[in-house]
Amino acid sequence: MFFRRLLYYSLLIVLPVLYTSPGNLYSQENELEKANALNEKVEQLSKQGRYTEALPLAQQILEIRKKVLGPEHPDTAISLNNLALLYYSLGDYPPQGRLLKSLWIGFL
Repeated sequence: MFFRRLLYYSLLIVLPVLYTSPGNLYSQENELEKANALNEKVEQLSKQGRYTEALPLAQQILEIRKKVLGPEHPDTAISLNNLALLYYSLGDYPPQGRLLKSLWIGFL
């Protein structure tokens, strides 16, 4: 009985890994690296007060992280928050409300 359970749980762990293609994993890693590099650029632009230039990059980061990590992932939520802060810095409040609503919908 113990060995059956051990085999069952090991298959639950191993099979998804076997079915994930290496190319797909490599692509996701590249996308996340791109998002991280864009995030550094957004931080630099924000520190310089260049919010309008940072806004499309922050939107791109959010889309990448939603696609790769999913809407419930903490990094996706951080990206959403950063985007909302950029809107706030620009004084553009209505999109921030939609962003926060999408954040809550993603977690519910």
